[in-house]
Amino acid sequence: LKPDLAEAYSNRGSAYRALKQPERAIDDYSEAIRLKPVYAEAYTYRGDAYLSQGKTEEGCADLQKALLSGIAPLGKMPKTEAYAIDIMDYY
Repeated sequence: LKPDLAEAYSNRGSAYRALKQPERAIDDYSEAIRLKPVYAEAYTYRGDAYLSQGKTEEGCADLQKALLSGIAPLGKMPKTEAYAIDIMDYY
């Protein structure tokens, strides 16, 4: 793992999430965000990991940050932001 590459931490976080290890996923997403503070994907998936643990406040806060950091013009919304909106609608 390249220690200064935010995307590497985010990808490993996604692997941990798929393995049902949300705490490890959250750690990696947090590191990705530390390295790249405006990183909608990491905020979205960390928010989802928090929600999977029943941490609604933390999860929704991250989803809001994802939307604020990754907003695109109307009709050009990346899948990550659309996913964040879907999750927030659910909760």
